[in-house]
Amino acid sequence: MGKTITVKPNQSMLDVIVQVLGSLEAGMAFCSLNNVSISQVPIVGTVYQIPEVDDVQVLTDKSVLDYFRQNQVVAGTLGSMPPQQLGLTIILKPVLESHYEGAFPPGLLGYYQIGLNAAAGFVNINTLITTYPHDNALYYEEDAAMYAGTPPSSVGEITGLPMTVKHLAYRVPWASANNVIAWDPHTTGQTVTFEDVAGNKACFAPVFPLYDSRPLFHEQLIADLLVEFVNTDGYVATLRLTRSHTPVVFLDINPPDGHMTMHWLPSATGLYEDPDNPGNPDIQLIDLYPGKYTFGVETEYTDDLANFTWPARSVCTQVIEIA
Repeated sequence: MGKTITVKPNQSMLDVIVQVLGSLEAGMAFCSLNNVSISQVPIVGTVYQIPEVDDVQVLTDKSVLDYFRQNQVVAGTLGSMPPQQLGLTIILKPVLESHYEGAFPPGLLGYYQIGLNAAAGFVNINTLITTYPHDNALYYEEDAAMYAGTPPSSVGEITGLPMTVKHLAYRVPWASANNVIAWDPHTTGQTVTFEDVAGNKACFAPVFPLYDSRPLFHEQLIADLLVEFVNTDGYVATLRLTRSHTPVVFLDINPPDGHMTMHWLPSATGLYEDPDNPGNPDIQLIDLYPGKYTFGVETEYTDDLANFTWPARSVCTQVIEIA
């Protein structure tokens, strides 16, 4: 694919042509290649092809292009006023904390009683709808069976309460003398997903290692995503996305025995390095036009001693708005 240019705010078609060719003499070739009129007002963010044939290069003024590059000049003479300054709003971000709810150890009950409740940081600007959009079932199996590749079983959420209560409960069958791993079947989309009256959806789907040797204790494995407003030019907002993960205490997935790998959701689309945090893949910037967006983090867990990556993954997402 040849070179392209993306239309910046306040640029006319003539500005775009001068920006990439240094003169207007090659304007007709530019317009012909992109099937546009030289008097047309381009839409910010539109990507146009840059003509590179010899006949056009002869008409290019390289001294103008050098001046633009050396002085970081962007031609913008359209004369339009920028819109009202943009801001960031977190629309929906579910955050839950888990705890053991059973009055007795799971060996006596025959199951692990796990509860999830809204935690600090749970945000829903709009009212939540009454029922969950999915059944929010959990996969579960003994860790040895997971390593052996045995398909997991599933258990449903048991409270039946309205979603507005922000509480979920599970009874995961107990396995004598073995640890159990429970997780949301992220591959099917049936995660712990919340939805508001405006149709926004976001999920909070941890992985739960349930330890037989610690019957009243379990871990909740999941990443967190912090979205911060950096600046705006009135057309585009720059945000900083920072991902982190809760510490892992008892599992053999900390170096050198294992490791976690966090993935951006969606996969690194439009992200670029933060100059204040060079070389840090967990802190990235992104430029966004006004609108609603969903971002998140998916984490996979690898046992390096066994050279095995778990099928159990955690996922968190949130909905934001630039306006």
